[in-house]
Amino acid sequence: LLVCNKYLKEDDWKSIHRYVSNNDVKSLELSGVNIDSLGLNFLCETVSNIYELKLEWNDLVDTYSEFDCLLEALIKSSCRLIFLNNNKICHLHIHSICKLIKHASNMTLLDLRWNEINDDGAKQILECMKKNTTLLYLNLVGNKITNNQVLREINDI
Repeated sequence: LLVCNKYLKEDDWKSIHRYVSNNDVKSLELSGVNIDSLGLNFLCETVSNIYELKLEWNDLVDTYSEFDCLLEALIKSSCRLIFLNNNKICHLHIHSICKLIKHASNMTLLDLRWNEINDDGAKQILECMKKNTTLLYLNLVGNKITNNQVLREINDI
């Protein structure tokens, strides 16, 4: 299911939730739809059987508690490919991102390109990566990371 560059209202979220819940949807892409707290709450209830989730260009972090709820739902889901690029994820969200990395046992790809993750966040992510045995690909390109040694260590894992 693909929805791009459209402002989603409550009825849209209900329709998406109903469609995903009643069909065997394996890929859900919601790019540039400016997901608000209502949308994040619907996603928390929807992602359990999704294989691939693309939430690019959405400013997801504007509503911290709902973003945290989404990451918790992803930990419990069967989602393997997670794209969270261009969402202004920064040091305030690293704890939740690290929890996702440590505990999402099905996740093999996490795309965090073009967020606002800094060197300290990258160091924390590196420590979490050491505890994850399923994540095969992590993309941090375009963040505020200047410590090349940490990036090399992440790539070596």
